Amino acid sequence: MRKLPIPYPLIEKLEDRPMVYCLLKRLPEETDQFLYGKYYPLFRNLFLYFYTDCLDEVELTNEIYLHIMEPRPPRNSSYLENFQFQCSLAWWMKKVSTHFCISKYKKHKKLTFFQLTDDMPVSEVSYLSATTGIEREDFEKFLSLMHNERYRKLVRLRYFEGLSPDEIIEETGEKRINYYRTIQRARAQLREVYFDEKN
Repeated sequence: MRKLPIPYPLIEKLEDRPMVYCLLKRLPEETDQFLYGKYYPLFRNLFLYFYTDCLDEVELTNEIYLHIMEPRPPRNSSYLENFQFQCSLAWWMKKVSTHFCISKYKKHKKLTFFQLTDDMPVSEVSYLSATTGIEREDFEKFLSLMHNERYRKLVRLRYFEGLSPDEIIEETGEKRINYYRTIQRARAQLREVYFDEKN
């Protein structure tokens, strides 16, 4: 296996329907670029966030791939075959992969705030930032040092209460594009507070 993530020129501009077709036909190059290139940040993020029995993120990626491709009764069809394109493939992959991990593994005690993939759509993420964990008992202390009340609220809802971006958008009335911009700024402020306290 090459150094991850691998380039994904064959699928970079593919729409969801042809991408799903490639996966269902098990086309090797397109499938590799999907799993170990474009969607690698998602699987890497899940590997960092959960206690798994996998040796590395590649093994977890392979397990998730089997999970979405394995035929299941009663129709003997896979999760991917049942994908109806009622949402984006990126959103669907994140939900199915996360649910798979939640059903099998426990989360780390540490909350990871500084991973870009946590709140960004997969298609817009090409790398992972360094991860810094914050113990739950220290959470309130760092949160109280954030001077922006709106940022504090978003960080609390997202990382302490564990709401999804969609749930937060519904609860706060934020516009989707504003949410993604604001949560990035909120994480940046939390990062600044964290490192100020550590130094």
